Amino acid sequence: MYNKKQHWIIIPALLLMLSFPGMAIATPSPVPGGVQYPWQDQLMLLLDDAVRGALPKVHELKVNEVRSLSTVAARIPAGGHNPSFSIKELGHWNRKQGKISVQIMISSPAGKSSSCWLSVFISGKCKVMVAKRSLERGSSVQWRDVTAQLLDARKVNDDCLVDFSRGAIFEAARKIVAGQPLKSASLRPYRLVKRGEMVIVVLQREGIRILTKGTAMANGSKNEVIMVKNPASRRLYQAQIIAAGQVRVVY
Repeated sequence: MYNKKQHWIIIPALLLMLSFPGMAIATPSPVPGGVQYPWQDQLMLLLDDAVRGALPKVHELKVNEVRSLSTVAARIPAGGHNPSFSIKELGHWNRKQGKISVQIMISSPAGKSSSCWLSVFISGKCKVMVAKRSLERGSSVQWRDVTAQLLDARKVNDDCLVDFSRGAIFEAARKIVAGQPLKSASLRPYRLVKRGEMVIVVLQREGIRILTKGTAMANGSKNEVIMVKNPASRRLYQAQIIAAGQVRVVY
């Protein structure tokens, strides 16, 4: 049931909130505790440019938080209203934590220069190659089997593949699930020759070219040298893999 008394209570309350903007919900600050320093915007722009320059492959990069600004404030002498900042060094980017350490130089017209380290926490996305379909162990992996995606940088490991040549061909070293990022350990060079199979052996010397057959004694990829056995004499010799099922005798 409509209550006039409740109506007259709600309206003044809304007017009171509109009269005092400070009562509105504050937007999150990139600085813990929400402290705002006079020079903070200047430093934040410098840090943002430095981090973007150091991590050009991170897409949609955003600085979410900067820690230890109170240390910067302590280094600025009283009355130092116009301090200047410069980047001295950038540390290693910790992908999992989304953190990169930045050393800055602080200079004030009224005092000497000093330096300190800041922890800058960022978010963004990195390009990574993922499998279009599930791939069984031992199957070939080519350009048509993969696609590029932008994933949360914190979930992209250093061993993930960020590129894949159109002419490249690899072999799955283990089962790869569709949508899974490709890692260097998940792939190995595609084996053009497999142990125990018959291969075409090319003997070429001084303009003479002879083709015969032999048994591969090991798995191998292109340009690798493996042992091949002559099925008639059972003699072993070295041969370089030049194509699928084809080797050339090494003299």
